[in-house]
Amino acid sequence: MEKPNPNKPNTHDTKPSEQLVTRRRAIGLLGCSLAASALACVAGSGCTFKPYESHTEPVEVWKSKYNWKALLENPEGRRFYYPNNTLSSRFGIDVSDFEGEIDWKTVAQEDIEFVFVRIGYRGYTKGGIFDDAQAQANLKGARANEIPLGAYFFSSAINADEAKEEAQYVLDKLNGMVLDYPIVYDQEQVPDSQGRANNLTSEQYTANAKVFCETVVEAGYQAMIYGNQKHLALLKLSELSDYPIWYAEYGVKEPTGHFDFTIWQYSSGGVINGINATTDFNIHFLNA
Repeated sequence: MEKPNPNKPNTHDTKPSEQLVTRRRAIGLLGCSLAASALACVAGSGCTFKPYESHTEPVEVWKSKYNWKALLENPEGRRFYYPNNTLSSRFGIDVSDFEGEIDWKTVAQEDIEFVFVRIGYRGYTKGGIFDDAQAQANLKGARANEIPLGAYFFSSAINADEAKEEAQYVLDKLNGMVLDYPIVYDQEQVPDSQGRANNLTSEQYTANAKVFCETVVEAGYQAMIYGNQKHLALLKLSELSDYPIWYAEYGVKEPTGHFDFTIWQYSSGGVINGINATTDFNIHFLNA
């Protein structure tokens, strides 16, 4: 804002210039002309007005393909999807060595309809690949008790070569085992400033997911991508549309993510006989 100058004359106290008078006269003539035009329109002398044209693009409102009013939950926290009063879901869990040794015979009596087993993980600081200590026991226990089986790997890959290495690691550990559910790629930013993969570009996160999934599909398995809203937002999902989503969001009656998914991990505090720790609860939407 310009500061007042005490040495500058007050323009309100000076006589209007000839140029200013001329400008006022021109404005007055223009006003008379516009008024005459308006009177002519009222008199029906043929003036036309162009309709108002909006240049605002319509906003597309995202709508889930699921009817969340058809989602039911029993007292044990298990959720079931009943569109049109027809059961269209399966209930399952996912496990790793965090759950310790699992009594799979007891778990099999708990009406578990699928399980994902963690095969291994890449360290998020130095980047070494490590076995999940219970992976083989969990694979064999679930298979022996005829629980439909999938697998997942926690990635800290910083490039596509490392993601391909992780996929090959999973394939080697499975050693040809037949799975009922996909092999899942799980790459997340970690709450540690030393996380080696925390600051990758969206392009790199997407390239990592793509090469992991392509590698397991080439080996004859199904592929899937896991994440919550934050982690999935790091991916260009339009480039990964061949692979279904396993979505994580806890503590809500219906998801808030604006994208479609096949499996919803909705709780991390589930209790299952035969497992001496809380575990994740998942619902698989059929015909998704």
